Amino acid sequence: MSRRLQGALLLAFVLSGFSGLVFEVVWVRVATLVLGVTIQGVSIILAAFMGGLALGSWLSSRLGQVSPYAYSAVEGLVAATGLGVTLFLQHLAGVRLPTSVEMLAIVAGTVLPTTLMGATLPLLVRVVAQFGGSASWVGALYGTNTLGAVVGAFLTDFLLVPHLGISHSALLAALCNLTAAALGFTLRTGTVVEAPVSRPAPDRDLLTLVVAYALCGFAGLGLQIAWTRLLMMFSPSTAYIFSTILTVFLAGLAVGSALAARPAARSTDPAPVFLMLTSALAALSLSTIFLLHPLQAGLQKPWFASVFGSSGSELLVAQCLVRSLALFGMPTMLMGAAFPYACR
Repeated sequence: MSRRLQGALLLAFVLSGFSGLVFEVVWVRVATLVLGVTIQGVSIILAAFMGGLALGSWLSSRLGQVSPYAYSAVEGLVAATGLGVTLFLQHLAGVRLPTSVEMLAIVAGTVLPTTLMGATLPLLVRVVAQFGGSASWVGALYGTNTLGAVVGAFLTDFLLVPHLGISHSALLAALCNLTAAALGFTLRTGTVVEAPVSRPAPDRDLLTLVVAYALCGFAGLGLQIAWTRLLMMFSPSTAYIFSTILTVFLAGLAVGSALAARPAARSTDPAPVFLMLTSALAALSLSTIFLLHPLQAGLQKPWFASVFGSSGSELLVAQCLVRSLALFGMPTMLMGAAFPYACR
């Protein structure tokens, strides 16, 4: 693959990751208005978002050789359905319905765009493989996608929504998807290489690993919700909490995965390391909770305000960021480091 083509695809996936997190944060804001409770809005969108990503990834992984235009088509559909869901949720916020019906409507509305988002990485990896791309492209695409997601998570609440509003922030996300779709069309200039898909029969060890990693996913998202609740107890304003948590969470996953990628690739016995990382994650996730109260005392000191800004919003953001880093910066890095060892 040419350098120009590689650069175009990496840029496409940065934009795709950025767009996905802009949509997620926007939907959390609107879902909070619908349900009237912040933590319920966060929980239902996270559940729908991650469920859709998993479904889309699984469905697209069942495909054989795909058209070079498949990735671009899916990105275009994400743009259209993402905007549609945003408008739907905004309309739902003005209608009074039972809470259970509202939650069901939110999940039903978001499942299609999130499923399409989940299909983008496996589709692009499959298409790149057909054009002679190496297996290392999986890591490169995942890394650039996560980079875009970190930027999207951070900017949405801090810059986009305050200056553009909900609708125009969603429109910007859709435009990023359409740009990614246009960049995906550069694949038409390549030469397709036949890439037979091999699916080894699952054995007992593989099924054990799948169950173990599913439990890690359950724990990871459960911790994210628990950490959100904890941070809400310490902050008078919830406006920036979700974006801050997402930013630190995604950045920790990306850094941990990047640091562990090379040693994991060289490991001849990755299972004990995977066990060690997940055990350390469990212990650290419990122990960091005890840092919150002494940390809170330090954040109230005059020197902290003098360093990070005395204005209300700047101080709140700095305090939330420090709490997030202290509470789950290292645990999320351990989560990220476990991924390449699980793959190995």
